[in-house]
This record gives sequence, structure tokens and C-alpha cells, in this order.
Amino acid sequence: MNNTFHSAGANILIVDDVRANLRLLAGILAEQGYVVRPVLDGIQALSAIAAETPDLILMDIKMPRLSGYEVCVKLKSDPATCDIPVIFISALSDVEDKVRAFSAGGVDFITKPFQGEEVLARVQTHLKLKRLQMALQEKNLQLGQEMAGHQRTARALSRSEARFREIFFSHSAPMLLVNPDTGRITDANRAATVFYGYTLEEFRALRPGKISPVLPEKILTETEPAQTGQRNYFVYPHRMKNGEIRTVETYVSPVEVGDERLLFAIVHDITDRRKAERKLRQYAGKLEVAKREAESANWAKSEFLANMSHEIRTPLNAILGFAEILEGEITDPRRKEYLKSIRSGGKSLLVLINDILDLSKVEAGKLELQYTAFDPLPLFEEVGRIFSRKMAQKGLAFRLDAHPNLTRTVFLDEARLRQVLLNLIGNAIKFTHEGHIRLAVRSTPAEGKPEAVRLSFSVEDTGIGIPDDQKKTIFGPFEQQQGQRHAEYGGTGLGLAISGRLVEMMGGTISVADKKGRGSVFHVNFDAVEIPAQSPVSPENDRRADADFPKFEPATLLIADDMKINRKVIRGYLGHCDFRFLEASDGREAFEMAVKYLPDIIFMDMKMPVLDGHDAMRQIKETPSVRHIPVIAVTALAMKDFRDRILPICDGYLARPFSRAALIAELKRFLKYSVAVSPETPADAPEMFSPEVLARLPDLIRLLEGGLKKNWEELCDILIINEIERFAGVMKELGEEFHYTPLAKWGEQMLRQALLFDTEALSRTLGRYPEIIRTLKVRSGPEPG
Repeated sequence: MNNTFHSAGANILIVDDVRANLRLLAGILAEQGYVVRPVLDGIQALSAIAAETPDLILMDIKMPRLSGYEVCVKLKSDPATCDIPVIFISALSDVEDKVRAFSAGGVDFITKPFQGEEVLARVQTHLKLKRLQMALQEKNLQLGQEMAGHQRTARALSRSEARFREIFFSHSAPMLLVNPDTGRITDANRAATVFYGYTLEEFRALRPGKISPVLPEKILTETEPAQTGQRNYFVYPHRMKNGEIRTVETYVSPVEVGDERLLFAIVHDITDRRKAERKLRQYAGKLEVAKREAESANWAKSEFLANMSHEIRTPLNAILGFAEILEGEITDPRRKEYLKSIRSGGKSLLVLINDILDLSKVEAGKLELQYTAFDPLPLFEEVGRIFSRKMAQKGLAFRLDAHPNLTRTVFLDEARLRQVLLNLIGNAIKFTHEGHIRLAVRSTPAEGKPEAVRLSFSVEDTGIGIPDDQKKTIFGPFEQQQGQRHAEYGGTGLGLAISGRLVEMMGGTISVADKKGRGSVFHVNFDAVEIPAQSPVSPENDRRADADFPKFEPATLLIADDMKINRKVIRGYLGHCDFRFLEASDGREAFEMAVKYLPDIIFMDMKMPVLDGHDAMRQIKETPSVRHIPVIAVTALAMKDFRDRILPICDGYLARPFSRAALIAELKRFLKYSVAVSPETPADAPEMFSPEVLARLPDLIRLLEGGLKKNWEELCDILIINEIERFAGVMKELGEEFHYTPLAKWGEQMLRQALLFDTEALSRTLGRYPEIIRTLKVRSGPEPG
């Protein structure tokens, strides 16, 4: 049976054995929008009702097979159809017929002949009554469900309250029920009476301020948020019945007990804990003081070592430089031997000073890592080339085992990783008299970090090995293997200490493992080396850029960087361009200079004091007079997320260390230029020299072929950056002294490469030394015979 319906569109079944009556009634009802189903007798009526329950039935009485009375009785006896209103419509008009119709279950009686208006009125009335009846039934059902729900809720609340009281009175922790308006205790459990010393009756009689020395008004104000559940934790001093004051913490929450809204408080005695915490804080304070004193002492020691290293290194460079010059001018064998001893001792002292300086920087927290993107494979190959001559002299074989799937780009401090490699392989060569040195490297995906790899390498040798009891101590400063003959092996005991600290600073681990037979194996592991968003520029691209060096039109460049050496690198790369350089050491100065001088392009370092690069660029882009100036962000951070944050506020991006090719590529995007010959063309490029310069070239050749040549050969064997810087400075000074520009340019090129720790480029540049001497001889002409 339908639960809801509207009068218009109601489903009406007409039962009459006279077709004319069916047509007439159907027409009247259909015109009013009713859905009409006519049938000719009682059997058909029952079938139609079984197929679809009507909303109302108009039923004739006298019909074949089943009378209207019989059909109605059947319908009223069936729960599924008993609620269908039946209106009898018949030519029978006796009172007995009408009484029988109502007794059978009819709701109304219409006498034939009928009027259409009467039929419609009675149909509408009974449909409305049915609708109201159904609504009433639905409302009664809803009220019954609500009453049942209230009864269940009441029973649940009763059970919950009983359970709450059971837990409340039996719990081992002191518990109180407090009236939030008056502050009085309305109930307390057994544990609370034991803890405080009051009986339940005494609790209920207590004034609010009796238990806590804190003013009652203050307690009521502070605990007010507990009534709404906004705060539930409080710490107060509580007074016991015997007068003792204990510190307690209370967890408070609002509860309804019966018809009352109370505060339920769980009390914990934290007096002893607070005393222990005070003692612990005092002890921690003493430890902090001792720690600061120890750190201060260590820092002072490291600061002293760093300052002394610098103070010693400056005159030492002069000693080595002049000794080298004198070695080329003195011919007496005995004095040359003296000079050789001076240089040898000076070099040993320089290595020691550099090691002490590095270690002191690490311990003083002054050594800053410079993370850059680079391809690790060339670095490992380069280290093998650096030591190739030394290993050949000792008859040692070198093998590099690089895994085929080694990642081609990583984000680490390349210079410090190179330093670790040089230390490990240098030690392996020093302590190996026969056999081989093996360098193995591989990378695997980092666990749980899709943008990182696990980079590991090992250095294996077949040397004298390390006893088990010394494998941990060798990584300490000034530690050397016991029994090691200093006269044979030398060294300061700092190499492994520095390597260990550098690896740890880069997030890795270093260890030495047992090796069957003889020798040792050093393992270095970096568990999560990030993969940068861009690959480093290759040397091939550098060379192509050199071969196609552009000639820029005159322009003004503003370089903003707090490190002078970084500004010098950019100026050095562009020294042969017709540029005017402006320099700023912080972001605020850069912004002010940009507004004042309106440069054609700005190089902006990201990390500077006063105002960093981000804020300086934003100020520039928000200022109408300078917002058109291209700003190239320069940073040592090459990770994708950092680059994505920077690009929206800058016009270009350079990840340090960058090659000249990358720098030129950025400039070509913003400045006008034409193609010109690279300023770093070979030293034998055609150039005109005055007779005075040509006359002095033989003296320059003698200097270059004397002691300086021996120095060059040593540098080719082992690329020591400090000595290369000094050697490059000597070449530049000689070029300027003899007015021979190619030699000066060659020295400048080496200085730039040394500043970037680009040992691969340095190897190529150093290799041009014999070519420079040959060119000098050609230009100087035949010596007078």
C-alpha cells in the first residue's frame, strides 16, 4: 500500500458490471486527473487489487460471481488491503442495503442514478480522510519510536551513572566531584578520604578555601574554562587535614550526575616528582655550564690554531716562493741542495698547517660545506689520474670499479669529497709497497626517499694493514698506527681525522673493515644523497663556449654577494668584456645601488646579511624604476624545490659553482653581443710584441726552464691547490714583469680554476706549460752564437 499520495493523481479502482456506468464514472474522474482502472466484476477486482493496490474503490453491489458485499468483506479481512476506502455505488436504496454495505466495511454509499459532482465530492472527502489518517498513523509511529529512544537513553544514562559511581568510589586515585558555582565538594571517593584525611561528611562541610591556600575567587576564575572543556589540567598546592601542603595535579572535566552539572576531578600527588625535577634542573644547569665551558675551551683552542695557521702560512708562502725563484738562479750545487731542503721542509710544514687549519675549522664550527650538483664518476676517475705517476713509481696497480648504474648527478660538497678521496688513496699508496689499490663506487635507491640515492665507495689496498685494536683510534686527531716508522711514512695523523669529520658533516659514515690476507678496506657511506633538479655543465660544453666566446656590447653589471671571492670569480670570468662592474655586499646595498646606477643586469646571491637575496629581489621587482632590470639569482642550492621557489621572482638562475659557459649563457639572454674569439685562446695566438719585450724573452725562458719547471712537474704529479695558487700567481707576475700577456692570462686562468677547485680543468691547463715555453722560443728567435 502506498504510504503517501496526493488527491490529484490518486489511483481509483471502479468495479461495475455495466459498461456504461464504468465509462461515465471513468470520464468524470479522469477529467480531474485521477488514475482510473475499471473492471467488470468482483473476481477481476480482486485480481486488479493484487496487482496494484488502489487508493480508493468505487464498488457496485449487484454483480455476477461475487457481489460487492463479498468483495469488500474479503478486502477488510486482509491486513494488506483492509485500509483501502470502499465507496458503494448502487441502485439499491433501502436502509437495510445501506446498513449491510457499512457492515461489510464500506465508508460511504452513493445511490444510482448519481450526480458527477456528488461522486467527486465524496471521492475527494474520503481521499483526504485517508491522507489524514495515514499522516496520523505515521506521527503515532514516530512518537512511539521517540518514546522508545528516550526510554533506552534513560536506561543507558542510568547504567552509565551507576557505572560511573562504581568506578568513582572504587578507583585507587583520589577523585572529587565539585560544584562549579560554589566551589564546594559534593562527593569524594575512598582514595580521596585516605589522601586528604577527611571523611565524606567532612568533605561536604568544608569551605572552598580550606583545601587550597589559593584564594577561592582565583580558583573559580581559573577553573571556569573547565566547565566548557576548554582546559582540563591544573596544578595547585593542597592542604591535608594534618596541615601538610602537597603539590597536586588535577585533570578536570564537566559531568552530569543526576540533574546536576558538576566538575569531575582526578587528583595526582606530584610533590616528590616536583622535588626530583628541581634537582634535575639544577643538575642540568650545572651540566650546561660545564658543557659551555668545555665548548668555549675547545673553540678557543681551535680559534687559536686557525689564527696561528693563517699567520704561519703567509710568511711560509713567501719563503717557498723566493726559494723557488732562487733555485732557478743559483748554480752552485751545494747551495741548490740547501734550497731544495728549504723547499721540502716548507712543503711539509705547509701540508701540516693546512691539515691543522681544516681540523680547527671543523672543531670551531667555521667550516661551511658548499653543496653543488656534480657528476661523481669524473671525480673518482680524476683521483686515479692524480696518483697515477706515484703508483707507477711504486709498481702498484690501480683499479676503479664503478657500478654501471652509478647515478650521474649528486648534491654534495665536491671539494670536500675530493679531499676525503685524496686522503684515503694517499694513505693507501703510502702504506702499500706491492700489490694494488682498488676504488669501488656504487649507488642504490635511498629507502623511503624517491629523490635521493645511497652513495657508497671503498678504498682497498694490499698494504701493511691495521691491527684490530687500533681501528677506532686512527680516526682521532694526531693518531698514528702504533709501531709506524715516522722516518719511513711521515705524516701528521690528521688526514683520517679530517676525513672522518668531513664525511660526518655531509651526513655519512666512515669505517675500516677487516680484510682477509693483508691490507685494509675503508668504507664511506652516504645513506641519502639528494638528486638535484639540474645536471652540472660538462667540460665539453665549457670548451664549446670558449671556442664561441661572444663579444658583448658595453654594459653595467651589479654583483651582489657578501663574499668577495665570489664577486671576484664573476669578474674574473668576464674580465675581457667591456663591462663596468658594481659590487654590493648585502641585499640592501644592492637595492640602493640598483636604484642609483640602473645597471643593465644584476647578479644576486641568495644568502646575505642585512637583507637577503629573496627580499632584495622582491623590492627591486616592486619598484617601478628598476623592475625592468634582469636579476640572475646565484646560489649554492641547486635542489628542485628551492629552484622552483626562486624562479617566480627572478629572471635567471645560476647554481654555484657555475662554469663560464653557464654564466655566458645567462648573459646572452639579456645583453646584446656578437661572436668573438675567446679570451682564453692558446698562448701561441698571434700577438705583436715590441723589440724590448722580445729582447727579454730568453731570460724568461731560462726562469721557466729552471726551478719553475721542476715545480711544475711536481704539481702535475699531485694537484695541491695551495701550491697551484702560488705557482699561478708567480706565472701571472712574470707575465706582467716581462710584458708577456699570454703567460699572465695563463696564470689568471689557473687562479680561477684553483678558486673553483676544478682539478680536471687544472690538469688540462697545467699541461700547456711546455707549449708556452716552445712558443716563447719561437718568438725569441735563435740565441746569439
